[in-house]
Amino acid sequence: MTFRLLALAIAALSASGCFSVTSTTTPLGGGWSVETQRVSGSEPGYLKKRLRRGSTVVDDWVQHVQFFPPDCVLYQVNTDDLPVRAVCGNRARIQLPSWIIEVREDGPWGGYKETPRADGRTTNERWSRIPMERVIAAAQARWRFLSILGWSPAPSIQDFERTYIDLIGNPPPPDVPLNFKKGWQNLESNRLCAGGEQTPGIGATNDEQLAVSQLFEITTIDVWSIGSDFEHGPSNLEKYMRGQLARKPRRLFRFNPFEPDHRKPRIGVNGSINLANGRSGVFEAIGRQMCMADSKGQIWWFSLATDNVWPGPELRSPP
Repeated sequence: MTFRLLALAIAALSASGCFSVTSTTTPLGGGWSVETQRVSGSEPGYLKKRLRRGSTVVDDWVQHVQFFPPDCVLYQVNTDDLPVRAVCGNRARIQLPSWIIEVREDGPWGGYKETPRADGRTTNERWSRIPMERVIAAAQARWRFLSILGWSPAPSIQDFERTYIDLIGNPPPPDVPLNFKKGWQNLESNRLCAGGEQTPGIGATNDEQLAVSQLFEITTIDVWSIGSDFEHGPSNLEKYMRGQLARKPRRLFRFNPFEPDHRKPRIGVNGSINLANGRSGVFEAIGRQMCMADSKGQIWWFSLATDNVWPGPELRSPP
């Protein structure tokens, strides 16, 4: 039975009183939302998700939905071949090539090929993907979306040239012990390492794709003050710090490229890092942004947001 026939059957059974359907709506941004329908009755219940723009149902049986500002959505359709689609504003949908198998926070990704490394424990991986800006441009070029009595035209299948990213198979970063020195304290400045020496225009690339803990050769971290979101206990802070230290920044700067962030009293962390060469230095964090001192005492600023990191171990799908 196809998904459309199943939906019609459920609607008929619901009308007859055999099934009940309850809905919740989750806003995405830009007028987009996901409606989750919970169907229950004499048979095991299930969830169905629908992509909406305002009151219009744009697609049924969706999953892995990601919103991309200012007004675009990338998602998969839960059918046998799991196609990936994109739509912007009030434009018609497009369907991405069949080699796209995963929707991530930074766009659509395909499969990868592995090449074993000499150490025998890790592999290098060559991933295929489509830059999200190309997807948005293609979706924005479509004509206006048209739906008549529930019918809408099939999405246009777009052909995109693959781009590639080579990921270096480094060993997983070791756990870094966190030492809580002075309990929970309020954070005052909205800047990262506000008193640190800055050298405008100087930066570096993390070509070896090392995690933060490996890049700075951190042995332990002393935490001196934290934001209010971490006040409920060390476990929240440890989970946050473990995630940050395992990320792989693409670029680092010898100057602060970030605007003041008023969230620092809530999500900020200040402390010092102890390095493998015996030195120690400052570190500060506000959400996905950090600054740290290296083995020479120079301070680096970097972002750990999705678009600014090398994909980590979470990017694993069948080839």
